[in-house]
Amino acid sequence: PPYFDTEPMNTPKTAPSREQRRFLRMINDSLQGRMSPHEALLVKEHTPEILQRHGLPDLPMLYTQNHLRLAVKPKSKETPRNQHGLTKELLARIPEALETPAVIMRSASKSGRIVCLLSLVDTDGLPILVAIQPNGRGNHKGRTVRSNFITSIYGRVNVIRFVKEAARRDNLMHIDDKQIIRLDSLSALQLRGALSSLIKKIPHLAKDAQVKNSQIRDSKQRPRQRRGRRGR
Repeated sequence: PPYFDTEPMNTPKTAPSREQRRFLRMINDSLQGRMSPHEALLVKEHTPEILQRHGLPDLPMLYTQNHLRLAVKPKSKETPRNQHGLTKELLARIPEALETPAVIMRSASKSGRIVCLLSLVDTDGLPILVAIQPNGRGNHKGRTVRSNFITSIYGRVNVIRFVKEAARRDNLMHIDDKQIIRLDSLSALQLRGALSSLIKKIPHLAKDAQVKNSQIRDSKQRPRQRRGRRGR
């Protein structure tokens, strides 16, 4: 079952933090061609403790410059899956937001991959999702290193259905209800309150998923009974 965090919600900062300024400088260096094209961006030197508690090793978290360039390109109907229209200032907040994700879940489409729903939104009010490949590899300081590699950062549409489906599949690993409330207050108007309402149903949804999964396993393991021959 998912772990519900009861720690107090972080107080929003009015000015960019030191970590935000560091990552923003790296973003600008990349976009302005001041970084080696082979070097990945260092999102975090160490994997946040909350992610380590859920099985990720303590490795640097890297993000490719190619992914960055796609992330900041304006959204396009022709390529909606590739260009995400994220601002540099929003991306600069990712390192700190990873310390307190609203939801951590296993990916339903990529085996072994972890997905974090953050209490941040894009310019359309869509909640930010970060996909992470544990024990990946990337270029850092001129050499290839092991990394919990960030494969994508984007604003997620249909997030209510996305989280609900994760609960049904028993893929939820962690829920921070305080960050969910914060995300609800930031997200698009039509989503406000919906995430918090869904969280109240999560234990029931997760339980339903476990019951269904056990029923499926039982049906697969149960030997088929042969039908007797009919008398003539």
